[in-house]
Amino acid sequence: MGVDLRQHQFDPIVFFVYNCGTGAIGPGTGVGRALRARQWNAAADALLQWNKANGKPLPGLTRRRQAERAMFLEADDPFEGYTDSERSWLREYDRLLRQKANPDRRAELREKMAAQRKLI
Repeated sequence: MGVDLRQHQFDPIVFFVYNCGTGAIGPGTGVGRALRARQWNAAADALLQWNKANGKPLPGLTRRRQAERAMFLEADDPFEGYTDSERSWLREYDRLLRQKANPDRRAELREKMAAQRKLI
């Protein structure tokens, strides 16, 4: 599918696919469309629609999908503990790195982050 997921997102999707099959994240499903569009909240919400057997909601499947949704949306802030400035630098650096853009700005950001580490 080519979508980079964090561990807290990947695990519940594996559980979901194990239970529902690979077609459940296909491009024609709500879960699949949302994942491909990187609409994380929509993907998590779409999991809840998969709680039926023979067209009827089952309490056990409802609980399972709610647990998968909760795990998928678990807070996973890699920048926890950083100041707002540091978070801004890190996010900008990550964005530039992904885009393989502006090596001079990336070098400048690395210098700022190194200087900040020395202060700590």
